[in-house]
Amino acid sequence: MAALSRVQGVLARTDHGPIELEHIVRAELEAHGAGEGVEIGGPSVELAPNAAQALALALHELATNAVKYGALRHSGDLEVKWDLRESNGDSRVRLEWRESNVPLPKGPAASGRKGYGRELIERALPYQLDAVTNFELAADGVRCSVEIPLERAK
Repeated sequence: MAALSRVQGVLARTDHGPIELEHIVRAELEAHGAGEGVEIGGPSVELAPNAAQALALALHELATNAVKYGALRHSGDLEVKWDLRESNGDSRVRLEWRESNVPLPKGPAASGRKGYGRELIERALPYQLDAVTNFELAADGVRCSVEIPLERAK
């Protein structure tokens, strides 16, 4: 609910028009106490309200897990980068969440069990935004990519 509230606040300030991807990323990370050690960046990309909401929920889940288990708990490194690319004749925006230098937890959290956040990323985003997603528990942290066709993002 907090993630939706933040996106709705941004939407209200933009008169329900397009939202800058960077604003969504920064709002989610700041809400989770991410400090200056987080590397954020990419070109200017505007998202339609529906794409902004869906992506904000995914970022919320990634940030929540980073606080519980990952880079935002263990002073690891976190990069959130995005770029524009051509794929199969479509213009797409690709966002990458990359945690490193994180000791992976033992037990249920490391089991690869699919919780709500992973289901959202791997199933809801492809359905809702025609996104191509990849979620991986690497040896030193989470790697997640979300690639959205720009016509679905606007």
